[in-house]
Amino acid sequence: MNSRSHELRLETLNSLGGAERIVRTHLDSVVSTLSPEAQDSAAQVFHYLVTPGGAKIAHTVSDLDEYTGLGQERVTSVLEELSHQETRILRPVQPPDQQVPLRYEIFHDVLAPAILDWRARYVQVQERAEAERRTQEQQQRADEQARIARRLRWLSIGLALILILAIGATMFALFQRDRAEGQTRRAEQQTRLATARQLAAQSLSRYVRLDEGLLLSLEANYTAPDAETRSSLLDGVQRSPQLTTFLHGHTNSVVSVAWSPDGKILASGSGDNTIILWDVSFESWKARACYRANRNLTRGEWKQYIGDVELYRATCPEFPIEPEIPADGQAGKKGTS
Repeated sequence: MNSRSHELRLETLNSLGGAERIVRTHLDSVVSTLSPEAQDSAAQVFHYLVTPGGAKIAHTVSDLDEYTGLGQERVTSVLEELSHQETRILRPVQPPDQQVPLRYEIFHDVLAPAILDWRARYVQVQERAEAERRTQEQQQRADEQARIARRLRWLSIGLALILILAIGATMFALFQRDRAEGQTRRAEQQTRLATARQLAAQSLSRYVRLDEGLLLSLEANYTAPDAETRSSLLDGVQRSPQLTTFLHGHTNSVVSVAWSPDGKILASGSGDNTIILWDVSFESWKARACYRANRNLTRGEWKQYIGDVELYRATCPEFPIEPEIPADGQAGKKGTS
């Protein structure tokens, strides 16, 4: 498309990344110009203007104030910035009844996926920043307590002649050391939990391939298994039609089923006078996810999503991992000869 044309050709649209890419880029550029406080307000307002399913909802200023608790001044300010003629992220809608206050909604339905994606990324960044702040504070307290423990140990040596005081000081020093180590472990656990939740959220992103998402869900469960990480794996498996499972074994109609108390075994009774026990444990879901992914994360993917929180390893042990290339590059030369 030349600079004087008023027509957008399909090949030009595709070269720009498609409509979704254009809308997402426009939204990111507009929101990046807002102050941190305004970005926080926008994230909270977007939560009530777009449903998780991508449907838009119109609300008045007072409605949004009540939902977010930001105050009408902050709500009005961010609405005006986002509905400006040059931004066109939101727009005011005047109801037919002129007595009813203005409502605000997203400018176009095509903005809904981009808004959901931006808000998810914004929330992830905020959560990770908060986790890093807590980790840093705990590490500082641990370092300070470790320094106290070291001073107490030196003091116990100086007071060795006073046996009772020396023993008491030594016990206190050991207590402080154990407490410091415990706080360090808790800080590491919180870092692992934050990483696991981020992996779980990324695994369900529309911008991540299915096999990559399944591997990220598996790593989230290995790093910090909880309800959220398990849910991301189950969602990822269910997104793949290839992983739909049918249990075959009976030669007649199934007349009854029952679960074991721990939910890991399913018993089915059939008109063929047989009972079959099926393994439906969470471990079997992991095996299906590995079967569908059919590989492990590459070192580049590991560095992108997990970094140094965990050492590079095989998420699915039955598949090989990417070998480490030596600094001299000999492995690469050998592979091409």
